[in-house]
Amino acid sequence: MKINIYTLPIITLILLCIQAIFAGSEISLLSCDKGTIKSKADAGDSSAQLVMGSISKIEEYVATSLVGENLCIVINTVLVSSFIERAYPQFDPHLGSVLILTPLIVIFGQVVPKSIFQRQSNFFVLKTIYFSKFFRVLFKPLLFLIEFLTDFIVNIIGTKNKLITREELMHELETQSALENSSQQFRDKILNKILLFDKVTVKDIMIPIDQTVLVSFSKKVQDIKELVAKTGYSRFPVFDLNKSQIKGTVHACYLLDEDDDKNINSFLDKCFFVDEDLLVSSLLDEMKNARSHMAIVGTPQKAIGLVTLEDIFEEILGEIQDEHDYED
Repeated sequence: MKINIYTLPIITLILLCIQAIFAGSEISLLSCDKGTIKSKADAGDSSAQLVMGSISKIEEYVATSLVGENLCIVINTVLVSSFIERAYPQFDPHLGSVLILTPLIVIFGQVVPKSIFQRQSNFFVLKTIYFSKFFRVLFKPLLFLIEFLTDFIVNIIGTKNKLITREELMHELETQSALENSSQQFRDKILNKILLFDKVTVKDIMIPIDQTVLVSFSKKVQDIKELVAKTGYSRFPVFDLNKSQIKGTVHACYLLDEDDDKNINSFLDKCFFVDEDLLVSSLLDEMKNARSHMAIVGTPQKAIGLVTLEDIFEEILGEIQDEHDYED
């Protein structure tokens, strides 16, 4: 029995919509927030629970979408060719179907639905999971054949392992979920600190000068090398008569190839002095402009503290621990 000629365009549009759902459901399942879906599943959402179960069978669902999309394309091609042949016999039905279907399939069957479903993946994955589940069961025999042929070809090529096993995927999901929960708290903490950053002054984060590692103006290169090995630091403020009179800073990298008996006074960098009431946000800009990693708080005659880039970052990110912070 032939289909009514006026019914063919309607069937074509329906198949195009089904293809769009196949394409969208695939991308939404791949790009949804696993942590959010898992939280809903734990709360008893049946759709979310089905999504979580589908993630462990992701290859089957992707194959289901591909089979569904291609079936829609094939059937649509036959229907459009039949429509052109019966309604417009003077035109080539095969060429006509290609010219008509290509833009429709690419734009409305692929690009647009995938873009929409990806932007709202958490919403659409819950709405389309039963659709995907139904066709996964319906296509089961065909999927089995496809999997058999795929494994056969892959074994011939020489790659026996799948890209990712189900166990690896579930482990990744659990790890990602835990990381997402902890990283959300971390992001909130950093956001709060950034909002308060403009109220923090140098005085709030500086290290008092009597608690810093200082070196005397009379020290030798050998003394600095030993101090680097002992403390793990690479930059040191240098004082003259007393520890509040900072004359400069010395960087260990300048001394690597120097004679151990040389005095360090020829290797000093100029100090970068800042006021204790300066906002840290302004200090960061000044240190960047001065290309300095360290600032002395106070004046050349009376230094009261020291602040480094690490201190500023710790104010935002929390404690930064490097290899020198560990005890043997």
